[in-house]
Amino acid sequence: MSIPWDQDKEFEEMEVWANVKYIAVACPKCGRQRVELCANGKHWCEKCNWVIQDHRYFNPHWRI
Repeated sequence: MSIPWDQDKEFEEMEVWANVKYIAVACPKCGRQRVELCANGKHWCEKCNWVIQDHRYFNPHWRI
């Protein structure tokens, strides 16, 4: 059984995870300096998808 796709929920999620700016911090997982400050206030590594505040990976299907 698959979960139905909710386009509104996906767009909302994309908005809160939108990149506000890059910050000069190395990712604690991969070491690259590609950490983004997102609209939701969290820091997300563009390269490995590690969310610093959540201590977990977040890689939604809309993220390329």
